[in-house]
Amino acid sequence: MSLDAAGFLPSPQDRWCDIGPTGSGKTELARAILTNFDNVVVIDPKLEFTWGSLAKSDPKRYRRIARSLKDLHKQLEQVHRDRSGDPIIYRAPWNEVSTGAIDIIPLWALKRKDTMLFYDELENCVKSGGWEYLAPNFTACCMQGRSKFVGMGFGIKSPTQIPRVILREARLRYIFYLELEADQKRAEELYGGPIDWDELLDQEFTWMFRNRKVKSGPHWLPASL
Repeated sequence: MSLDAAGFLPSPQDRWCDIGPTGSGKTELARAILTNFDNVVVIDPKLEFTWGSLAKSDPKRYRRIARSLKDLHKQLEQVHRDRSGDPIIYRAPWNEVSTGAIDIIPLWALKRKDTMLFYDELENCVKSGGWEYLAPNFTACCMQGRSKFVGMGFGIKSPTQIPRVILREARLRYIFYLELEADQKRAEELYGGPIDWDELLDQEFTWMFRNRKVKSGPHWLPASL
């Protein structure tokens, strides 16, 4: 069953978060979500995000990788000019992450419109302390980008490291097993009720789902995709 048919797919202007540790399946789920949209930009500070088998089955569409902000801007202009909607993975160099230079990307998205941004491990891009001042374009995009059809997805390892206001903005929440008790409690706040963590631990790639209307799970990644 597809994510769309199952009711798990965000709309183009939604904010959504994908929560779980490395190896939990959150990247696979994010990839499955992102392939439903045009004009995707993946901000990849870990330098590990790939399109998996899609890069082989459709190499023309899934070929774009930018390794600097200058290169990313050039490729964004190419995609806009060609009207191809091709996704771009931005392999963010650490100097552009650590200095906050990557905060220009949400501004580009607001000007471009009709864009889906995905931050793979948001903790590396937005810190809890003073984030609204250190990342003003991220803040503006998160709070105001819906009218311009700018969607935002957040890959998150530890929800306690992310400001609550950002988590609240993410109206669709996909929650995998979390080990730390503090992270579990924060995730249950987002889910709106208790989660059977042992059940998630026993089954690989298992996740809970919450949106404005429903909460459900567990769901199993291979069956869902």
